[in-house]
Amino acid sequence: MSIKKKSTFIPCVAVLLILLISLAACQPIYRVTVTAGEGGTVAGDGVFLENESVTVVATADDGFVFEGWWLRGTLHLTEPVFYSPSPILTFFMPPDHIVLEARFLPAEEG
Repeated sequence: MSIKKKSTFIPCVAVLLILLISLAACQPIYRVTVTAGEGGTVAGDGVFLENESVTVVATADDGFVFEGWWLRGTLHLTEPVFYSPSPILTFFMPPDHIVLEARFLPAEEG
């Protein structure tokens, strides 16, 4: 009579997967909100873990140029402050919610 061993691989993988999901659920998530002023559109908002890479993109409409990203609603700011002149902005998520506003200016005709 032969004795068959049961495989422990599947239960171990299931336990490991449950453990990883549980650990991920314990990490706080932070929101990035991107808004666009008149003259363009934005993309890249969502929820992120601290230190996760975040990329936001601003695209100017015809007849407008990108002015810059303005940071508001974080670090107890009461007024928006200038943040970056690049329409493609990549940063590591800080431990706080962020609101970025893309501002656009009418293009000079010339």
